[in-house]
Amino acid sequence: MDGPTVKVFTAGDHFQGYDKPEKSSEFVEALLQRCGYTKPYTWECRVDKLKHCSGESRPIRIVGFKNYGVILRVKPYLTAAIDFQMTLYIPTGSGYSAKNLFDQLKANEKSISRSIRQQEKKETQVHTTTVSPVKIHTPEETVIVEEYRPEFKTLQAVVKTHDKLKYILNKIKTVNAYDFCRNKVQFTETLRHECKWDKENHSKGAVGRVLSELVKHDYLMEVINERDKIIGYTITEKAEHLLKNHTIVVQPPKQQESRVNIPLLLVSMREKLQELADVANKINTNNLQKAEFLEKISALDKENEELSQVMSQSKEVQDVLDKLGQLVVPLPIRTA
Repeated sequence: MDGPTVKVFTAGDHFQGYDKPEKSSEFVEALLQRCGYTKPYTWECRVDKLKHCSGESRPIRIVGFKNYGVILRVKPYLTAAIDFQMTLYIPTGSGYSAKNLFDQLKANEKSISRSIRQQEKKETQVHTTTVSPVKIHTPEETVIVEEYRPEFKTLQAVVKTHDKLKYILNKIKTVNAYDFCRNKVQFTETLRHECKWDKENHSKGAVGRVLSELVKHDYLMEVINERDKIIGYTITEKAEHLLKNHTIVVQPPKQQESRVNIPLLLVSMREKLQELADVANKINTNNLQKAEFLEKISALDKENEELSQVMSQSKEVQDVLDKLGQLVVPLPIRTA
């Protein structure tokens, strides 16, 4: 044995009528190898329950752990309506810790996809950012040619640059071949890692704008799930034509001329315009009344000022005030 072997068995005959649980062993073996458990131990995995699942359920999910093993759920194939809840027992004498095993399996469960069946269980690193060299065999010697990668200082005007556009479309095909992304954010992040773009100059928002621009120019199509949410992108026939080294002239999308029927627009806004006119008339009337009131107040202030001057300059009024100041009114004193 080159690696771990998983032996799946059932606790009884009450699982008859369903797909063979043994089909789940390849997912468990792949996950164990991904986490570094490569020693040739035989792992026993017992089917405990049947659980309902949806079309978006992952092939393998880690649920919990006990002292003797890890509890997991495996969906045997893509269209299955049920998955198997199983207990993966730690091999006797291995010395593995259930808690450490759970933590490592849980951290890597999303890296397992159904593509392992088509890849004959070969280990694939879906998050790798290294570029594999292409070997060209000739009768005389072997030449190693590195994949061409254009320089991306920014992600602006990608559609107008032929080599950058072809590079991104090829990387999108690579991401789709992984069969790993399950939402738009995951697709964008995987593409950014695959193109070796850094977070400082090539943010997720910038990558998202590039994808939207490619959709706008008919190089990509959005992949929509049953909930009407974008889960990825796939290239169009136009993009395939470009990748075959055919020249495509990039033309900006035609903008439709906006023709407004002014009379019809005025008729539809007649009530609103009349309401605005009434408000303007009311404001004008209030301003006129305010001006009249201010004029009256100014006249009254002027009249009061003139009367005050007359009173202060009259000698008779001064004499009367002096006499009133000289009058002394005795106050009655109350005795006991």
